[in-house]
Amino acid sequence: MSKVWAVIKREYLVRVKKRSFIILTLLGPLLIVCVYSLPVLFMSLSSKDQHLALADLSGTMAEPFRRSLSEGNRLVPEDGDESGGRGGFRIDRSRYRLTDATRPGESPAEARTRLNETLAAGEFDAYLIIGPDPDAEGNFVYGSRSSADVPGAVERALTRAAVTERSRQGGLGLDADEITALTRPVQVNPVRVSKTGAEISEGSGQRATVIGMVWGMNFIFYLTFLIWGTTIMRGVIEEKSSRIMEVLLSSITPTQFMVGKVTGIGLVALTQLAVWVGCALALTLGGAASLPRIADLVSGVDATLFGWFLIMFLLGFSIYALLFAAVGSICTTDQESQQAAQPVMLFIVMAFFALFAVQRSPDSTFAVVASLFPLSSPLVLLMRLGITEPPVWQIGLALLLQVAAVFGAAWLAARIFRVGTLMYGKRATIPEIWRWIRAA
Repeated sequence: MSKVWAVIKREYLVRVKKRSFIILTLLGPLLIVCVYSLPVLFMSLSSKDQHLALADLSGTMAEPFRRSLSEGNRLVPEDGDESGGRGGFRIDRSRYRLTDATRPGESPAEARTRLNETLAAGEFDAYLIIGPDPDAEGNFVYGSRSSADVPGAVERALTRAAVTERSRQGGLGLDADEITALTRPVQVNPVRVSKTGAEISEGSGQRATVIGMVWGMNFIFYLTFLIWGTTIMRGVIEEKSSRIMEVLLSSITPTQFMVGKVTGIGLVALTQLAVWVGCALALTLGGAASLPRIADLVSGVDATLFGWFLIMFLLGFSIYALLFAAVGSICTTDQESQQAAQPVMLFIVMAFFALFAVQRSPDSTFAVVASLFPLSSPLVLLMRLGITEPPVWQIGLALLLQVAAVFGAAWLAARIFRVGTLMYGKRATIPEIWRWIRAA
């Protein structure tokens, strides 16, 4: 046992002391925040006030359009006051300074030709032509030098103005606000019912928070299994190619070496994961303490989900790490390992994409079978535990099958590892691997 601990210690310390590991572990959370924040920042910095020329040939839609922009804080006040709440970073927060470009008696085609010329001269940034019939084809024309896309704020304000105009022409006498109030969606309170018949009340925001957190946990599984699994595989190949394996196996059995290597690298992955999860919890708790809305959303998360996360991670990582170690032992180069590892990687990818179907129907036959299959169970069972209440027998059977899969993968990998680690020159064929398993 002391030899196994020596291998574990070596694998752990060698990797956690690497500068690349320290930098990635410490900067990982910051990089993730930047990936999600920078697009919002760049889009916010690129937004600016736009000079929009408005030609209203209907004579009635300009005012509803202007009012809709103003209510959405998208209209620059005529007095030039810039205190319209533009602080902070927001996506698509451009505001518009309207100029009346309407000429009485002008046709839409004439207005379009005239405004194209003045737009090319740089007198304004864009123009909007509103024709007399809101339901006619080509009634609305938006021209711009920078983009052919109609800004969302302009399109929404124009739609509300068109609704008001249709109501006026139909003799309803309702404006867009009144129609919106009449057609507003109903609010349904989602209630989950436990097996005992007790109600578990959840708001839509809390529900979305739980689902988002489960997806985040499974994404961590997906990346960790792939990244650190291939790390184990390449570590075995490197030691084979440098002939260090022959020296090590003179004082330790192949099984002991494999267990020590997998455990040591697994602890490295767990260390990195602990740092990242700790940063995520600190940010979440800090946000919950300062913002009541975040506290309300987080309150819907069951604390036991984090315990299941740890259990699923340890079992799932053990299974895949052992399989990757077996793949590394039968290969002699990275090129060979990339092809040999594809079946193992395929199971990880399939398990992740199965989550989409499981989220829609967590109690379906497919979801139950996928949560019991050991190679997909860590991800699928965690998803089901987050969004529903699987029967106790399904949870127990899934855990039992995962534990059995760990021992089965260890048994299989040990027999392949004993012969494969000392094989050089070529990758083993499937018949050869089968003979190793039978003879070991």
